[in-house]
Amino acid sequence: GMKEEGLHMYQVIACDLMGEPCDSNTMDPDKIANKPRIIEDLTKNRNKRSIEGDVGATAEQLREISDVLMAYDCGFQDLLLEINGNGNKSGRLTVLYDDIFTQNMNRCSDLPEPLDADATVAKLKAILLDLPVVS
Repeated sequence: GMKEEGLHMYQVIACDLMGEPCDSNTMDPDKIANKPRIIEDLTKNRNKRSIEGDVGATAEQLREISDVLMAYDCGFQDLLLEINGNGNKSGRLTVLYDDIFTQNMNRCSDLPEPLDADATVAKLKAILLDLPVVS
Protein backbone atom coordinates (compact mmCIF):
# COMPACT_ATOMS: atom_id res chain seq x y z
CA GLY A 1 0.00 0.00 0.00
CA MET A 2 2.84 2.44 0.61
CA LYS A 3 3.78 2.20 -3.07
CA GLU A 4 0.24 3.24 -4.02
CA GLU A 5 0.61 6.18 -1.64
CA GLY A 6 3.87 7.16 -3.39
CA LEU A 7 5.94 6.60 -0.24
CA HIS A 8 9.42 5.20 0.24
CA MET A 9 10.51 2.91 3.04
CA TYR A 10 12.57 5.63 4.77
CA GLN A 11 9.44 7.77 5.04
CA VAL A 12 7.35 4.99 6.60
CA ILE A 13 10.12 4.08 9.04
CA ALA A 14 10.87 7.67 10.10
CA CYS A 15 7.39 9.16 10.08
CA ASP A 16 5.04 6.30 10.90
CA LEU A 17 7.12 3.90 12.97
CA MET A 18 9.58 6.18 14.73
CA GLY A 19 7.23 9.14 15.04
CA GLU A 20 9.73 11.70 13.75
CA PRO A 21 8.26 15.08 12.79
CA CYS A 22 7.62 15.02 9.04
CA ASP A 23 6.40 17.41 6.39
CA SER A 24 2.69 16.69 5.87
CA ASN A 25 2.92 17.28 2.11
CA THR A 26 6.10 15.39 1.22
CA MET A 27 6.28 12.93 4.15
CA ASP A 28 9.99 13.72 4.40
CA PRO A 29 11.39 13.82 7.93
CA ASP A 30 12.00 17.41 8.99
CA LYS A 31 15.67 16.67 9.75
CA ILE A 32 16.41 15.89 6.09
CA ALA A 33 13.69 17.90 4.31
CA ASN A 34 16.22 20.41 2.92
CA LYS A 35 18.87 17.83 2.04
CA PRO A 36 18.01 16.62 -1.46
CA ARG A 37 21.17 14.52 -1.79
CA ILE A 38 20.25 12.42 1.24
CA ILE A 39 16.69 12.01 -0.02
CA GLU A 40 18.00 10.99 -3.46
CA ASP A 41 20.23 8.34 -1.88
CA LEU A 42 17.35 7.02 0.22
CA THR A 43 15.03 6.68 -2.77
CA LYS A 44 17.42 4.73 -5.00
CA ASN A 45 16.49 1.11 -5.52
CA ARG A 46 19.73 -0.59 -4.60
CA ASN A 47 20.15 -4.32 -5.07
CA LYS A 48 16.72 -4.48 -6.64
CA ARG A 49 15.99 -7.73 -8.37
CA SER A 50 13.29 -8.03 -10.95
CA ILE A 51 11.57 -10.89 -12.68
CA GLU A 52 9.88 -8.60 -15.16
CA GLY A 53 9.74 -10.00 -18.64
CA ASP A 54 9.45 -13.58 -19.76
CA VAL A 55 10.03 -16.02 -16.93
CA GLY A 56 8.88 -18.96 -19.04
CA ALA A 57 5.53 -19.39 -17.28
CA THR A 58 2.10 -19.13 -18.84
CA ALA A 59 -0.51 -16.69 -17.57
CA GLU A 60 -2.41 -19.65 -16.12
CA GLN A 61 0.69 -20.88 -14.27
CA LEU A 62 1.29 -17.41 -12.86
CA ARG A 63 -2.34 -17.23 -11.68
CA GLU A 64 -2.02 -20.67 -10.03
CA ILE A 65 1.25 -19.64 -8.35
CA SER A 66 -0.38 -16.48 -7.05
CA ASP A 67 -3.31 -18.46 -5.62
CA VAL A 68 -1.01 -21.01 -3.95
CA LEU A 69 1.12 -18.28 -2.35
CA MET A 70 -1.96 -16.34 -1.29
CA ALA A 71 -3.48 -19.49 0.24
CA TYR A 72 -0.23 -20.05 2.13
CA ASP A 73 -0.47 -16.50 3.52
CA CYS A 74 -4.09 -17.18 4.51
CA GLY A 75 -2.83 -19.99 6.72
CA PHE A 76 -1.52 -17.28 9.03
CA GLN A 77 -4.76 -15.32 9.09
CA ASP A 78 -5.75 -16.60 12.53
CA LEU A 79 -2.46 -15.36 13.94
CA LEU A 80 -3.11 -11.90 12.54
CA LEU A 81 -6.82 -11.55 13.11
CA GLU A 82 -8.97 -12.58 16.03
CA ILE A 83 -12.69 -13.26 15.69
CA ASN A 84 -14.54 -11.66 18.57
CA GLY A 85 -17.84 -12.89 20.01
CA ASN A 86 -20.09 -11.17 17.47
CA GLY A 87 -18.17 -12.45 14.45
CA ASN A 88 -16.31 -9.23 13.69
CA LYS A 89 -12.58 -9.30 13.19
CA SER A 90 -10.44 -7.25 15.51
CA GLY A 91 -6.82 -6.87 14.58
CA ARG A 92 -3.93 -8.19 16.61
CA LEU A 93 -1.62 -6.52 14.15
CA THR A 94 -1.65 -3.07 12.66
CA VAL A 95 -0.64 -3.07 9.02
CA LEU A 96 0.31 0.36 7.73
CA TYR A 97 -0.98 1.19 4.24
CA ASP A 98 -2.87 -2.07 4.26
CA ASP A 99 -4.99 -1.81 1.09
CA ILE A 100 -3.40 -4.85 -0.51
CA PHE A 101 -3.18 -6.81 2.75
CA THR A 102 -6.90 -6.35 3.42
CA GLN A 103 -7.82 -7.25 -0.16
CA ASN A 104 -5.72 -10.41 0.08
CA MET A 105 -7.14 -11.49 3.44
CA ASN A 106 -10.67 -10.94 2.12
CA ARG A 107 -9.94 -13.47 -0.67
CA CYS A 108 -8.97 -16.29 1.72
CA SER A 109 -12.39 -17.94 1.72
CA ASP A 110 -12.26 -18.19 -2.10
CA LEU A 111 -8.91 -20.00 -2.14
CA PRO A 112 -7.98 -23.63 -1.55
CA GLU A 113 -7.01 -24.71 1.96
CA PRO A 114 -3.54 -23.50 2.90
CA LEU A 115 -0.69 -26.01 2.76
CA ASP A 116 2.36 -26.18 4.98
CA ALA A 117 5.64 -24.77 3.65
CA ASP A 118 6.95 -28.05 2.19
CA ALA A 119 3.67 -28.86 0.45
CA THR A 120 3.46 -25.29 -0.88
CA VAL A 121 6.96 -25.55 -2.40
CA ALA A 122 6.11 -28.94 -3.91
CA LYS A 123 2.93 -27.53 -5.44
CA LEU A 124 4.79 -24.51 -6.86
CA LYS A 125 7.39 -26.80 -8.43
CA ALA A 126 4.66 -28.97 -9.91
CA ILE A 127 2.96 -25.92 -11.41
CA LEU A 128 6.19 -24.60 -12.93
CA LEU A 129 7.25 -28.00 -14.23
CA ASP A 130 3.71 -28.64 -15.46
CA LEU A 131 3.49 -31.87 -13.46
CA PRO A 132 0.37 -33.40 -11.97
CA VAL A 133 -0.16 -31.94 -8.50
CA VAL A 134 -0.36 -34.55 -5.75
CA SER A 135 -2.53 -33.37 -2.88
